[in-house]
Amino acid sequence: MKNIKLFCTRLLFAVMTASMMACLPDTELGPEKVEGSIIRFKITNVEGAVVAMLGRNINVSLPIGSSPATLIPQIIVAKGTTILNYTEGQSMDFSNDVILKVQGTNSAITEYTVKTTVRQPKPGFDKIELLFEKKHSSYGWTLHQQYATAVSGENVLVANTSVIQVLDAYTGDPKGVLAGHPGAIHQIANDEAGRIFAANVITTATAFKIYKWETVNSAAPETIVNYTIPAADWPASGGNLGRCLLSVYGDISKDAVIYLPLASSKIIYRWVYTNGQLKSNTPDKIEYTFPLTIKTFGNITANVNPLGPLPTDGYVVSQTQRGWEYIGNNIQYTFSTTDGVLPYRTIVFNFNGAKYYAGSVPTPNTSFYIFDITNPKGIEMNETERFDAGIEFKPFQSATFPVESTGNTTPHIGFSFKQNADGTGILYYLYANSGLRAYKLTKKIN
Repeated sequence: MKNIKLFCTRLLFAVMTASMMACLPDTELGPEKVEGSIIRFKITNVEGAVVAMLGRNINVSLPIGSSPATLIPQIIVAKGTTILNYTEGQSMDFSNDVILKVQGTNSAITEYTVKTTVRQPKPGFDKIELLFEKKHSSYGWTLHQQYATAVSGENVLVANTSVIQVLDAYTGDPKGVLAGHPGAIHQIANDEAGRIFAANVITTATAFKIYKWETVNSAAPETIVNYTIPAADWPASGGNLGRCLLSVYGDISKDAVIYLPLASSKIIYRWVYTNGQLKSNTPDKIEYTFPLTIKTFGNITANVNPLGPLPTDGYVVSQTQRGWEYIGNNIQYTFSTTDGVLPYRTIVFNFNGAKYYAGSVPTPNTSFYIFDITNPKGIEMNETERFDAGIEFKPFQSATFPVESTGNTTPHIGFSFKQNADGTGILYYLYANSGLRAYKLTKKIN
């Protein structure tokens, strides 16, 4: 009985001791800290602030959008320690490195360096999901007569043989047609302000025109380029202009470029807008040097995608069976065919601080893939090198988009991209004889 009472007494003492220790402040636990030192540093007025202490270095990481100029630190020091340049509860400016000086009873001064950074958004998309899919037959489209897409406001547009159809950007439902269709249109595009552009198709060295609608409600297009192609530029056979990709980058009321390759040649035409003015009706003529054995652009599958609104920003060149090449800042990178099948149609678009390049896979696969070219060096890296550099080069490949007719499978394909006000984006993918798909992109979670 006596042993039982003794055991109970010891157990009660142990429990009471543990409870008392749990109530003590952290500074009192464990071995006594060295006099003249900081034990703990905390930011009290910013939720999500993270502090890491390593020796005499204190690193503070603040959430996105925080200001380091008005932080209120809570600093706990060892016994016998005084902070010389700190007032408890008062805000301090940590926009630059701050030296905190502490002093023990021996009068020795120790300095701690506080470095503060504000976390930045992670670039690119975290998720991509199908927003809608509309079959070719649901629109009543004539087979094999859809060529390109563009976006304007809350609308996505599709170029058919004799009409440019206006669809709801979020559902794909028909809303009307663009007025004043000039005829013989295959390619349409848009600038950052939502203006719509189209090019006529010519098969001889005659007048080439680029048209512009200010909005989907414009009564008729304005002709912004009317240029007679020099006979010396025209290839001996197979030439056409206006069937290969028409690409616009920028805002023509500010700075923008328009690119278009001449089929069966090595010529790329470029029109330039600077401060809202067209540099010249006569385009810059770029004679492209092909990286592969085939030395001319194809009939319809040549693509030149600008990388920015200035001529110096460079571009990406691609076409089926003839390779990919990124040309920017006087540096060329050639894509490896192991990264994806050579594309029929492509697009360059920006989303959440990242630059992407999407390309369609040839028939009968009818899917597309997205490359992250924010760091163009990743183009020529192998997967191990990309992993070490933190590059997710191919973040997405779509499911196939089955065709509803196998009659004429020469690909007519179009891409366009819409940036939404809520920070999401929509990538549109048109495949002739299949229909129209829209994919919603969501920002990466930080």
